[in-house]
Amino acid sequence: MPVLTPASDGYMASTPAQCGNGAFYIWSNNNEVSVWKTDGLSTVKVNNISSQYIASFSVVSNNTKMLFSSYDDSLFTKQSILALNCSDLSVSEVFKNSEDETANISVNKNERGDIFFTIASDQRNDIYFLNEKDLSYEHIYSGLSSSYNEIFYFTHLIHRTVNGFYYNTNYVLKDKQLVAIPSPEDAPTIFRGNGCESDFDDSKGWIICALTIKNNDGLLEDVLQILDTSTLKYIYVELKYLESAANIDNLTYSNGRYFFNAKIVGIGNELLAIDQNCFYELDSGADSCTLPIPNSTPQVYDHKKQSYYQGQYVYLPIRVVDENLDILTFKISNQNGNWLSISNDGVITGTVPTSTEIGTYSFTVDIFDGNTEVSKEIELEVLKSTINTEAPKPSINENTDQGGGGSMSASVLLLLYLLSFYNRRVRLVKV
Repeated sequence: MPVLTPASDGYMASTPAQCGNGAFYIWSNNNEVSVWKTDGLSTVKVNNISSQYIASFSVVSNNTKMLFSSYDDSLFTKQSILALNCSDLSVSEVFKNSEDETANISVNKNERGDIFFTIASDQRNDIYFLNEKDLSYEHIYSGLSSSYNEIFYFTHLIHRTVNGFYYNTNYVLKDKQLVAIPSPEDAPTIFRGNGCESDFDDSKGWIICALTIKNNDGLLEDVLQILDTSTLKYIYVELKYLESAANIDNLTYSNGRYFFNAKIVGIGNELLAIDQNCFYELDSGADSCTLPIPNSTPQVYDHKKQSYYQGQYVYLPIRVVDENLDILTFKISNQNGNWLSISNDGVITGTVPTSTEIGTYSFTVDIFDGNTEVSKEIELEVLKSTINTEAPKPSINENTDQGGGGSMSASVLLLLYLLSFYNRRVRLVKV
């Protein structure tokens, strides 16, 4: 919607934020800092915020309330967090800093939608989790002072799970402190982290990360790391059907499944998922876990009739897709002869015998996914070779004017004469 501004001097001191049926922004001039709402047709000032408040918006909560921090006076002391009801424009106080009047409060919302506010002073930083449903809060961390950028980055690495709060996948937030999680002895060498995901709705309390590791051969490989917060155990999932550089990203959770994008060998980038229900025991290894898609019959693409000449090499990939990524096996049946074979990845090769009669030949490719077998009839057309494969015969020009003998060309006669002359000279020299 278009954002209308007040018909007065000043400037917009914040980015407009959509909440309810309008957009809100801060307007600043020489007299005051005020909050305004616009619906695209008109603007209205939020009068419930007194002129002595110096406000700055932080985040939209539930699309019904706007959170912002403010001060009691122009000296920037006694900072508070207020909640503005976007419908009736009423204002309520969520939190008031009473311990350190000079501390700065900021509100951040991380990628997983969790809201945290921090109180930063010269002595320490405190982090609170703010429940956007009822605007209650919980003090989860208290530590030494650091820069705003550091504490902002800190809150974006906090994971809220059913088993508590965790910083990245290395620490648990316990008694307002960071407690290190022991790494497994056989943990791989992590080359790069590519993002982590968790969800409070996940009843198992997983934190799942995309990593690039160095495998036993010293090569880089993309894998998934799972931290089960109920047991504080790690598992590294190496999915064999992925490319080494699988570019795993866009991790999201929904109804017992973690979805992600990755590159599959021979297929390319696809949307995949890990089903939590197939992880009965993490100690047994997660590599046996399959995607949460019921077994599907392999789907074979249509293949047009291919034409080959006698003696020509045949190269014909069979295009087939198995939605739940079963390992497929291929075989050829009903073949006229045995000059064609098929590889493990479904590529037909062979050489058309030169003795094969021209015409159309058909055979069957059988594809088995471990549960179901499907068959596809393939046609090949054999064309007459354009290359003369017989040994060349000498050409003899018949001359009826001579007594049935073959005639010699003048150049051949000249060559014989020169050879005879050369032999005579050699014999004379020897004498």
